[in-house]
Amino acid sequence: MSFSSLPNSSCVSARRAGLWKLPGLWKSLRDSHNPLENPQTGFPQFRTAPTTSRSEKEREAHSGLQPLLSLRRSLEPRESGSITVRQEIREIFLVSDNQAYNYLYEMVGQDGLAESLDRAGLTAPRIVHRLSEFRTPEEHRQLPEIVFIGLDFKHTLPRRTTEPLPPREQVPRITVGRGYYSGDELVEEPMDFSTKNYISLVDLQRGLCKLVRPDVDCGGPAFELSDADRDVMLQAMSQYPRQSKNPKYDPEDYPDEYVKDLLPGLERVVPKKQLTIFNKTGQAYGFSTENAWVVNNATGDGFFLAATLYTNADGILNDDEYEYDEIARPFMADLGEAVARQLWNTKDQ
Repeated sequence: MSFSSLPNSSCVSARRAGLWKLPGLWKSLRDSHNPLENPQTGFPQFRTAPTTSRSEKEREAHSGLQPLLSLRRSLEPRESGSITVRQEIREIFLVSDNQAYNYLYEMVGQDGLAESLDRAGLTAPRIVHRLSEFRTPEEHRQLPEIVFIGLDFKHTLPRRTTEPLPPREQVPRITVGRGYYSGDELVEEPMDFSTKNYISLVDLQRGLCKLVRPDVDCGGPAFELSDADRDVMLQAMSQYPRQSKNPKYDPEDYPDEYVKDLLPGLERVVPKKQLTIFNKTGQAYGFSTENAWVVNNATGDGFFLAATLYTNADGILNDDEYEYDEIARPFMADLGEAVARQLWNTKDQ
C-alpha cells in the first residue's frame, strides 16, 4: 500500500477537450485548419480497419459487479458516426472498458507508450499487450490501419509492426498461483507473468500524481499534456457512470461504486457530494488494485492512496473464482475509511 497527503489540493474543472497528443502524430496535425474533431461533438475521432485475430473465451473477470457489456463490441458507429478518441478515454475510466483500451493501444503502440512513459521518468513499466485477447507477443506488436476523420480532413496511420521492447528488469514473484486454466485445460503449475503488462504500485501512484497534480514534484517531469487534454482525463476519472452524457450508462448496471472501490468507506467519513475521487481500478487473476487521488471539496484537503490485494483462495487462476466481493471490495472500502479518518481527523460515526 502507498499513500500520501496533500493539503488544500484543488479540483481541476473539466473543459472541452483539444487534440489528444500522440508521439509524432499531433506535431504535424495540430496546426491543421480542421483538426481531427467531429463538428457536432467536438471529439477527436478515428476508424479502425477490421483485422483478424485469434481469441478464446477470456476467463479473467475485470469486474464482479456486472459483466462489461461492451467487452466484445463490434466497430459500429457511435452517435457521432465513428469511434472517437475522447469516448474511448472516457470508457476506460468510467467503466474500465477493456476494448476501449485495446483501441487506444492499437493507435499508439507499445513503442509509443514506452516513449511517453520514459519522458515522464517512468522507465520500468512495460505495456506490451492488449487486454482480454489471446495473441502471441508478435501479434500484440502488429497494429491495424487507423483512419482519423475530420470535417474536411483525413489522416491514416498505416498498418505496422513495432520492434520488440528491450528485455525488462527482473522482478520478484514472477509466477503466481499453483495452477491456471488455458482454455478448458487445467495446467497444474504456477502461471508465468514474465510476458504480462507490468508496473509497480509506486510507479502507478507516481503516474497518477504526474497526471492530476503536475504542480507537485512526483519524481521526474509531468506528462506532456495541454491543460485541455488533461481536463479530458480528469473529468473521466472523477465522474460516476450516471453523470456521463456521452457515452451513457444505466445506473442499474453501473452504480457509483462500480469502479470506485474506496467510495463506500469514504462515505462513512464525509458525504458523497463532498468528495471527488480521481482514480483507476483494476481486477484480474485475483488481484484488485486501486489507485486514487481523493479530495475533500469542503476543506480542499486530499490524499493519494494506492493499494493491491490478492484474493484467490484456491490458488487457481482463470477459473473465475476469486474473492473480489467477499474480501477485496470490503477491504478497499475499509481502507479508504481508515485513511480518510486518520488524515482528516474525523471521529467515528
